[in-house]
Amino acid sequence: MFAAVFVVAIIYLLGQGDRDFMRLFSNMVYPAVSFAAAVSCIYAARRLGSTDIFYLPWLCFALGTLLWSLGELTWSIYVLLLHVDARFPSAADIFYLSGYVPWMLGFYWISRKVAFASRRRLAWLRPFPILLVILVGAAATLYLIIPITASGAGAPEVFYDLVYPVFDVALFVLAALNPFFLIVGEDARMWNAVTLSIILNMASDLAFSYLTLLDVYFEGHPSDLLSLSGYLLLILACYYQSSALSKGS
Repeated sequence: MFAAVFVVAIIYLLGQGDRDFMRLFSNMVYPAVSFAAAVSCIYAARRLGSTDIFYLPWLCFALGTLLWSLGELTWSIYVLLLHVDARFPSAADIFYLSGYVPWMLGFYWISRKVAFASRRRLAWLRPFPILLVILVGAAATLYLIIPITASGAGAPEVFYDLVYPVFDVALFVLAALNPFFLIVGEDARMWNAVTLSIILNMASDLAFSYLTLLDVYFEGHPSDLLSLSGYLLLILACYYQSSALSKGS
């Protein structure tokens, strides 16, 4: 998995001199990697079984990632098959935005079902995610929300420009405050990987919105590595989940 991240990073960094190649590569790799992440989540849910407390969250993660994958595919169809620049907002945004709902439900389910004793044992960790949430919210407001509302763009554009950072921060809050984040231990590797994948996808969305606001974003931009790494981390989390089940059986 780390080798895959390394190879993709090398291609992104060395290919920056050829924008046409990066346009093609990014629109091929995004649907493939995101779909692989969705399939990995489905596999993790099936390994757990419907009686496990975390079966439903993994199904939610699978559905959310599948919707994001359909958004990536729709974006690539615009570019590679229709030979037009993917518009923002576009049909892809329907899938992207819909994907947030299952993800939020999955983290909400976890926060509701985890035993109170686990929450008390981890109480000393709570200030760290809360501080991260405050910092991310403040940065999103300062660098995105305020400039977007003052940009003078049309209502549809302003709506979509605003809804992504709002959804990203809301999902980040649920992910960072889940009771398993920052735990140290073999079982916790999986949950830390899931949460970090969400953080990377959020950082990628915020970077995309900010770079688009400055009119400097292009397809295959190095910032794309954030969300690609997020999908790969999600696949790694599913591997950790399956590995833990194999050791326990």
